[in-house]
Formats: sequence, structure tokens, C-alpha cells
Amino acid sequence: MQLKRFGKFNGKYGLMGLLALTPVLPIGLSGCPCACTQDYPSPPYSPFSVALGDFNSDGAVDLAVGTIRRLQRSGPSENIVSIVLQNRNSPGTFQQGIDVPSPAVPIALAAADIDATGGVDLIVVGEESSAGNLSAMIQTNAPQQPLSNPIVLPNDIGSARDLAVADLNNDNLPDLAVVDRSGAGSIAVLLQHPAAAGVFFPPSRLAIGQLPTAVAIGDLNGDGRPDLAATTQDSSRRSGKISLFFASAATPGQFLPRVDLPVDSGPTDIAIVDLNGDGRLDLMLADELANRIVVLPQNSLQAGSFDTPVPFSTGSSPDTIAVGDLNGDGRSDVVTANLFSSSVSVLLQSPVTAGVLLPAVNHSIGGAAWDVAIGDVNGDSRPDIAIAAGNRATLLFNSAVTPGTFGAPVQVGP
Repeated sequence: MQLKRFGKFNGKYGLMGLLALTPVLPIGLSGCPCACTQDYPSPPYSPFSVALGDFNSDGAVDLAVGTIRRLQRSGPSENIVSIVLQNRNSPGTFQQGIDVPSPAVPIALAAADIDATGGVDLIVVGEESSAGNLSAMIQTNAPQQPLSNPIVLPNDIGSARDLAVADLNNDNLPDLAVVDRSGAGSIAVLLQHPAAAGVFFPPSRLAIGQLPTAVAIGDLNGDGRPDLAATTQDSSRRSGKISLFFASAATPGQFLPRVDLPVDSGPTDIAIVDLNGDGRLDLMLADELANRIVVLPQNSLQAGSFDTPVPFSTGSSPDTIAVGDLNGDGRSDVVTANLFSSSVSVLLQSPVTAGVLLPAVNHSIGGAAWDVAIGDVNGDSRPDIAIAAGNRATLLFNSAVTPGTFGAPVQVGP
């Protein structure tokens, strides 16, 4: 099973450009002009990534949020991974976030049991070329801080951006596939050491040849081995390709030469999912410039090949994707985080035609939507939506009356 953090930085602007375009609202100040440098009574957060997991092993789903915390309206900021614990005895309510310093801006998160102890740990990808751009936070169960400070993983990744986590070599240990945008671009594969839990071998490289934006893991050709799919953009960032790396049958954890599928967009995210329920995994892309997602159904006659892309409209600037059965009908539905329209789009699958998504229902969340995850947060057996937006994170709870519809946004963690 793939464990993946969905969330990337928009390729058009980069991190600092996007921060400049993201409004910073005063918190707890009255009548303070925009040039104010007074300290905030409550530090404002700019979240970029979100992951779900039971980070303190109490049986309740918690949130991890990658964010920066501004100390002043203008001036320095801190890189933070904020752990937002759910109140076990009050489902759907949360404690104030526990802020853990991060060595770099945490732009991507993935929850997995890295050290094979049964707890949920966290892998953190830091901003592009920053020092400490790949780290692990190991579950400690300490009440004051249930995850350790980030432990930097030795690597030679020059410009990290996104990651996916799965057992790539069939040894029952989670391995990492990390997008590296340095040089000509590559996917760095880090296999875990079988005799040292949480320790990874130096990365092997899968060359891309364009600017990579995202990576996902899944058995694309039905041979029982996990394959990789990565999205790229050309220099204009208006077109790109999907690069497929099929797993070697002879050597687990190694991959065959890439197979490229050109696309008429500059995709920012990718998901692997059996959308039409035919038992074959399909590909799904976020195309933010065209305000759509694009689905490439797998060919029913040739495993590992894909048919003509099918577009579905979303809200403005869909940057990331999450997939799950939102209305309990056994079919996969889709949620996109729409960066510049401050919204998420919910696309339910047609109950009549498999693989066809109904028109998007857009939910305003009142702030830039950087990342999105799906999971049953409040324990009512209905998947909810978590968004990296607002002051740490925002939740949309699934309706108990009409599954697949959602209540008003709820900010958690302040």
C-alpha cells in the first residue's frame, strides 16, 4: 500500500513567490496598519502540507501540519511541524498544536511506521535545496511531544520536493521515493536497511530529463511489484510528461528504463487509483493551469499502458489531489486543493457510469489551500477532508445524513 503526502509547491512561482502572494491576516490586533512590525499575540501560521495518523497511539486520528510560523507581520519566521492531537473522549475536537522545529520549510509529509515498532512516524521533506531536506520524526508517545524532533536522513538529494512511501523491495519495510529537482531531475529511491530500522541506504537515481513535480507508487502492470509514476514539467511549465518506472522482476527495489507519456499540461500532482473499478490502476493528474484533473484509464487489453486522457473540471488552480470513497458507494471519489481560489473541489463518481466524475462541488475554506488528505477523522466511519489551510489546518466533516456532502470548514490547532 502506498502512503503518500499529497502536496507540492506551485512550479510557476516557487516558495517565496507564493508566500508573497498569500495574504497574511492580523491575529488579535486591532487597527494595526499593514506595515506593523509588532509581535503577534498569537503567532500566525502558513501551512503547506498535511498528513493524518494516530501519532500518540490512543486510537484517535491526529493531524501533522507542515507550516511556517511568523514571529512578526514582517521579519523572521520559524519552520514548524505542528502535531494536532485529537481529544480521544471528544471525537472531532482537537488540542492546541504542538510545534516542533523543522530544519527546513516542511513542504511534504508522509505518515508511516518507519522504525517497525507499530507506531505511526512521519517523514518530512524540506524546502527544495535547504539543508536537512529529508528527515524522520519517530513516535515517542511522550505527552508533551508525541513525535521526536526531526532526525535528518543522510542523502545527496539536491532539491527535494515530494515523496511517496511504500515497500519497494518486498522486505516488509517502508522505502522512500523522493522527487529531486536538482540537475536534470530524478527520482531518488532510498531503500531501508534490513538490519537497522529507520536507516536508509544512499539513494539510487532514476533520471527524468525534465523538472519533476510529484511521484506516486502502485502496481501499474499487475505483476505484484510496486512501480513508480512521476510527473514533470518542461521549462515553460505548461506541458510535461508522466514517467513510468516498472519494477524489475529480477531485482526487487530496482526499476526498468523509464517509459514516458506526454501530456498537454504541466501537472503538479499525480495519484494512482483504480477509478473505474476494473481491477487495473489508472493515473490521475492535477492540471492547475487548466483548472482540471486529468484521468488516464489503464488499457483493458495491455497491462501498464494507458488510454486517451479524460479531463474533469475543478475549482481554480488545483494543486494537489486526494482520493477516497466519500459517499460509501464503493467507488473512488476525488478531492483537489485549489491553491489560489482558497477552496477544495469534491468530485463524486457517477453512480451510473464507472470512471466518470460528476461536476465538482467547490467548498470555500477562507485561505490558500496548499494540500489535502482524506480520512475518517472523527471515527464515524465516514471519510473527512483535511486541508493545509487557515491557522494550521482546516477540516471538512462528512455529513452523517447525506454522505459525500460536507459541513462548514472547521479550523483546528490554534
